[in-house]
Amino acid sequence: MATKRVSELVSRSYGVAANLMWEYYIANKAILKSDIREYREFIVQELMTGKKVEDVFAPFVLPIDVINAMLKQAQKLNKAK
Repeated sequence: MATKRVSELVSRSYGVAANLMWEYYIANKAILKSDIREYREFIVQELMTGKKVEDVFAPFVLPIDVINAMLKQAQKLNKAK
């Protein structure tokens, strides 16, 4: 019988959570919704509970069709150079 793995969340300090948020934002800002700055404190609080960075940011990522359109546009611009 398979057992379900339960991972315990490890809380983080405000500073650590804020740093994680900033690093993820810088690395992924092109695919994040433009109003994400309004949710800064919410994101930090969620990260402080120990949640995975990707999970906390998931609601703020642009839909895949928008990301694909952005990639196509970038490819067109690179070819034009």
